[in-house]
Amino acid sequence: MLAFQVGVDDQTAVTAGVKDWAVLSAIVTALGGEVARRDSKNYIRLTLRGACAPDSDGVSMHIRWESTPLKIGSRILIKVVDSETVNPPIKRYRSDSRVQEDPLAEDEAKYLLNDEPNVRPEADGILAFEVRIDDQPAVLAGVKEWSVMSAYLDAIGGEAARVESQHQLYLGLGGLCEPDENGESFHVRWDQRPLKIGSTVLIKVVLTHSPTPPVKRFISKPQGDDDALTRKEPEKT
Repeated sequence: MLAFQVGVDDQTAVTAGVKDWAVLSAIVTALGGEVARRDSKNYIRLTLRGACAPDSDGVSMHIRWESTPLKIGSRILIKVVDSETVNPPIKRYRSDSRVQEDPLAEDEAKYLLNDEPNVRPEADGILAFEVRIDDQPAVLAGVKEWSVMSAYLDAIGGEAARVESQHQLYLGLGGLCEPDENGESFHVRWDQRPLKIGSTVLIKVVLTHSPTPPVKRFISKPQGDDDALTRKEPEKT
């Protein structure tokens, strides 16, 4: 089955996958600025999650693996693999129009209540994600006025792929800027990159004075979900 083999620094790697997967995501998110002030929280975090294909009753379960706190200097290595040996999710939960279950495992909920690293040391540079796919040139995704930054690997298969009429496996980079003098928040994004079984993605959380400029800036109202703020439908190629 398709899975993401994920290692952070010198920690033991986790192979995230389930047989009945429909969507699988690995997301690195940094939250700061206006959004952090609104939510009273700054953090950098790795999240592994997904959704399963509908069961015989038409119910699709969501799945989560343990979130990992990150910091400036963290190194995240993600390999797209085909493996029958995986680490099971820590939580399966239902979230649809009829039933809304708690998405967090007990231990994870306790962790999320704790203080997390401050991620806005502007005097030392701009926070950015240094991202490299296999032997391709690295991208330093970051902007000075950032409020949310995300790097995400998405795999779409099963029922979700049939709805979209195609299977998809890609890396996306995006973010949200702090409101300008007119109160408008700009989204930013970098080129979306296709992936395949065997692809290796290295993400480093760094400080830089020379980030790679985004390929697009556009206005969009915040949606209230720090991970969802940068999640866009894949561009058709």
